[in-house]
Amino acid sequence: MLAYVGESTDGTPIIIDFSNGDNAHAIIAGTTGSGKTTTLETIILSLASRYGEDELQMYICDHKDFLNNKFAKLPQLKGSAGAK
Repeated sequence: MLAYVGESTDGTPIIIDFSNGDNAHAIIAGTTGSGKTTTLETIILSLASRYGEDELQMYICDHKDFLNNKFAKLPQLKGSAGAK
């Protein structure tokens, strides 16, 4: 399961392989405004555009409900949790 997340400075594609057992999960950390949400959005959209709901099922837990609401209509999103 491949997610295209951008390009290096020399134009080489940067791809995360989530099907590899060593990369099946990811932690995205950083300070306020460092691009964590944008990175996560890129990963989600890359996966959703490449894989159908029969191949990809996502569950989002976002305490601000921002991503839950933004991606609510994706057929691959099977559930979400957040501030209620």
